Amino acid sequence: MNSIPQIQNEEKHLGQLAAQRQLYSEAKHTLGWQMILVIPGAVFLSYVIALRPAYQEWAALFVVLITLFDVLVLEPRQKRLTEKAAKIQQIFDSEVFGWNDTSSEIEEITDAAMRHQKKDPGYSRLKDWYPASVGTIPLIPARIICQRSNIWWDSKLRRRYTTVLLSSLSVLVAAVSFIGFNSGITFQRFVFFIFAPLLPLLIWGIREGRKHLESAGRLDRLMDRALELWQQACQKSTTDTRLEEKSRALQLEIYDHRRSAPFIFDWLYGLFRKKSEAHMSKTAEQLVEEYVGARTKAGEDMTVVSPNPKNRAQIPPPSVATEQIVNQRQKQIEGKPQ
Repeated sequence: MNSIPQIQNEEKHLGQLAAQRQLYSEAKHTLGWQMILVIPGAVFLSYVIALRPAYQEWAALFVVLITLFDVLVLEPRQKRLTEKAAKIQQIFDSEVFGWNDTSSEIEEITDAAMRHQKKDPGYSRLKDWYPASVGTIPLIPARIICQRSNIWWDSKLRRRYTTVLLSSLSVLVAAVSFIGFNSGITFQRFVFFIFAPLLPLLIWGIREGRKHLESAGRLDRLMDRALELWQQACQKSTTDTRLEEKSRALQLEIYDHRRSAPFIFDWLYGLFRKKSEAHMSKTAEQLVEEYVGARTKAGEDMTVVSPNPKNRAQIPPPSVATEQIVNQRQKQIEGKPQ
């Protein structure tokens, strides 16, 4: 009933996904350099100032240079890469969802996609970005399922990242405290020589955790909007034109969130990827069943149609069809490299 499963796997759109993935990775690398310079650098310089008074002037100059490099080079680069990546992902969504916005980023997409191909030549990790089961229902509800998937995925990942981050910091503080107090040093020396060097890391971790929780909160509000749209689509309580407008407005809010959201490093994404994709596919199957059931109950003919026109004559009933789609997707997930 719609072509989302086919369109998303076309070479052009896989290139868009590759470009946004590459630009996000480069922005995260920039953040990594900021962390290396600011956190360990601050600890090292505090020791220099405390233990080597003769080098205080040079240490102060180095602090100024690091600050200028961060403010004038690293921070603008990170922001620029993030905005470009978010814009390219918005272009991908708009074209796959049938909105066909005009894109002027062709050269940049091509360059970034070529850099990404060095890591993933066949785009194997980017295929089937959205669950294939959405192709069995009309375009408007299929879009809403995809938007829900985007919101859920991001929110879940941010909460997991916050849990891992704060748990790691708690374990670190407990371990350092245990070792310090059992080594026989005085409390004053413990604070000055052990706890104080860790303070920048702890402050960064707490601030980072709060940012991601706030971001997850914004995503929860977007999910409420998506749930409202979903109910309206299932119940046909508003016109298709109005649903289209609301879905488009929701997509713009998703784009705004992507532009400003804090980063999650790729290693954590890879850690939870298979489990999250399997959950997302299963949820999409259930939503397809819900929509088909609601519209069938309302008297509409909701025979499930294969995303591939050549196979439409062999489509089984809705519950069997969506189960087969999800099982096939699960096999694809299990065969994907990390």
